[in-house]
Amino acid sequence: MENLIVRPHKFAKILGGILIGIAVLLMAVFWWLKTYGWFGFSFIFLLLGLLLVYSYKKEYIAFSDIDVLIAKPFRKTITCSYSQIKAFLIVPMKNQTQFVLAGTGGEQIATLDSALAGIEIGISILEKHGTKIIDIAQLIETSQSVDAYMPALTKIQKINVQNMVEMQKNAEAMQNDSAPFDVGKTKKRLRILKITLCLIVVLGFFVGGKALFCTCMISLLLVYGLYAKYYPYMYFESIRKKTQDDTLQIPFLAPIISLLVLVMAQEPFSFSLLSYFAFVLVVAFILYLPFLLKIRFQAIQTRVARMISVFLAAIIIAYTISFPLSVLLTFETPVHTNVTVTDKEEIRGKHDNWYVYVDDGTQFSVTKSEYHEIRKGDSMRVCTRTSVFGFAYSTLHK
Repeated sequence: MENLIVRPHKFAKILGGILIGIAVLLMAVFWWLKTYGWFGFSFIFLLLGLLLVYSYKKEYIAFSDIDVLIAKPFRKTITCSYSQIKAFLIVPMKNQTQFVLAGTGGEQIATLDSALAGIEIGISILEKHGTKIIDIAQLIETSQSVDAYMPALTKIQKINVQNMVEMQKNAEAMQNDSAPFDVGKTKKRLRILKITLCLIVVLGFFVGGKALFCTCMISLLLVYGLYAKYYPYMYFESIRKKTQDDTLQIPFLAPIISLLVLVMAQEPFSFSLLSYFAFVLVVAFILYLPFLLKIRFQAIQTRVARMISVFLAAIIIAYTISFPLSVLLTFETPVHTNVTVTDKEEIRGKHDNWYVYVDDGTQFSVTKSEYHEIRKGDSMRVCTRTSVFGFAYSTLHK
């Protein structure tokens, strides 16, 4: 048999050449305009182009009569005989399918890129030489064990496969009517809730102020509460269509919008990060406690990775709601202090930012119009408020 060489799609080589051409053109233009400071911009295109071309030439798999050669850029070339290869694993990931060569001892020989052109022909060659072609997703959907193939997977692949196994078990439990709720009715209610939450958040935008804080916080806390209530039957997303039909989906659009809104709402205020993070941890623990108690008293088997991910989600939610919660629960009269503007700073980037510094060392984020209006040496007033939690925050005004 003549050697079969499988490489990445030619599109990678073509794109690399295009990027190199753009880089050369930009360099010529910058040289002609004598704007040498922009050379770094063109070097980025040049580097990406060279990297794509180099990867196209150096990444390939060669199938011969007796062995398989696997070459990757910046890595040692691997050569193994067909007798050393036990299985070719097809591993579904969230956004792509990955391939793994497993040895006779269950160990990983190499991971292969799914972007390789003609990989199907290589799979057929492996199959002719006795290599088992294993579709991990198919094993999970037919309730077969995947434990024998786990040692060959990378850490990320293992986490993904374990998540799929967990979802499949829960889907089977729901199919067997062991779920403590009506699946069909719950799905309909969640669809209605998803639309309702989006409308509430949009309404909050039009009203603004504390009403916007309230609607966004309700959206976040309600969805997190639903996750804790329906765990382990609810997921952010399902990888396989079968599990999508048998598990509950989190209505995530309104909460994501709410996260962004509440984080942006913090910008005009100044406060102590240390005290804020301490407050956030307390709120995160309160949010995490119902989930912890549920898996403890209902004896729900939960992987450590799942427990950590839920705790991190609780921290993110706590970080975004702690400040607006403090604002809503502030009832004391604000305290005003006279200060003098000592410095200004404008930071250009993907998102421009404008800052004003006063004589007590405090930094305030301001709008563009406020930045141009305020001058060094101007007399300003710092308005400090304290919530019922004892958390103090300040704003700057004339």
